[in-house]
Amino acid sequence: DSDGQAFWIPVAVSHPRGPTAVVRLEHPAGQPPSKWHWHIAFRVDDHIGALAWDAATGRLYGANWDTRRVYIWSTDGEERATIARAEMVKGQPDWCLAVQDWKGLRDSRLFPPGTLVAGGIDKAPGRNAGLSSAVVEWLDPVHRKRLAQVRLGPAPHHPGTPTREGLAWYKDQLYLLPGDLGRGATILRYRCESKS
Repeated sequence: DSDGQAFWIPVAVSHPRGPTAVVRLEHPAGQPPSKWHWHIAFRVDDHIGALAWDAATGRLYGANWDTRRVYIWSTDGEERATIARAEMVKGQPDWCLAVQDWKGLRDSRLFPPGTLVAGGIDKAPGRNAGLSSAVVEWLDPVHRKRLAQVRLGPAPHHPGTPTREGLAWYKDQLYLLPGDLGRGATILRYRCESKS
């Protein structure tokens, strides 16, 4: 995710227990990427696969493997809190979204500042097998509420789960990268609208 001055990127070993280096990549306005600077901001003794920056609080939210735990850090790496998966959404102890990527919203007409948009895989043990496991949720992490949820079916011309990799949000449009980057990579775009 970006805080407007830098990208925050978790670089993790592909193992459920980590470790992870959280990298801060500064992208000064008007400078080409070759002039950008990076450094390791802090380290985490866990696998952090998704990292979001919340403009409302200036904090970072990290989701570990299968989102068993959510960490909240200040930008200097001080751990402010952790949230167990069963407590992430109040009143829903069976919430089981394995977040693959999430971002803090800053430019949405539909959701308040501080909302996280999360794309992932529903791993709830009691999930109806007829329902898609590809889920996008809009979460209020401060009040521990789910504001909205959408299940996505298969994307045209792309097998697999649309929420398996990265996502981006721009002007109430959701962009999903369902597979790895490279030649022939697919980017899916969804326009989000209020029902009211």
